Amino acid sequence: MEAIAARRRLLQRPMVELYNDSALNALEEQVSVSNQNVLQAEAQYKQAKAAVSVARAALFPIVTTTPSIATGRGTATGNGSGASGRQTSFTLPFNVSWEPDLWETFAAV
Repeated sequence: MEAIAARRRLLQRPMVELYNDSALNALEEQVSVSNQNVLQAEAQYKQAKAAVSVARAALFPIVTTTPSIATGRGTATGNGSGASGRQTSFTLPFNVSWEPDLWETFAAV
């Protein structure tokens, strides 16, 4: 049991500390900082890419739709027979809008 506990303690330590080399430990710390810098640069790149996508979206029209289907039982009273039946209603409204950015064009002149 003691051997298993000692092995677990050994595996929980960072790998570079197993060699007891101060130069290797210092290099590992530098790599850790550099990795954080790379992650920060990647996050900034993704943020800039998203900002460009948002800016480009204004160049295209916006199309929205809210389709719906309604089903129910109704009574046909038009012919006086009083027969009931199933009614289904389909709707497909849509809206298209686009707003040209004229002020940006005039500001550039």
